Amino acid sequence: WSIDHHAFRTWLPHKQLALCHYQLGNYPASLHHNRIAAQYLPEDPDIATNITLLEGLVAQTAATN
Repeated sequence: WSIDHHAFRTWLPHKQLALCHYQLGNYPASLHHNRIAAQYLPEDPDIATNITLLEGLVAQTAATN
């Protein structure tokens, strides 16, 4: 018998990885992990905001390269 913390096996690692990649400036990887987190929490306003912001940053970065 054990306590199951579902978040630690689903959306939480992706939300944390998204933040790490964002802080490193790796916006495509951050966007990827936010999108995975959104599959588990489709109504989360923070994740939706992150995705919108990151889509803009990824497009901007692609346009300058």
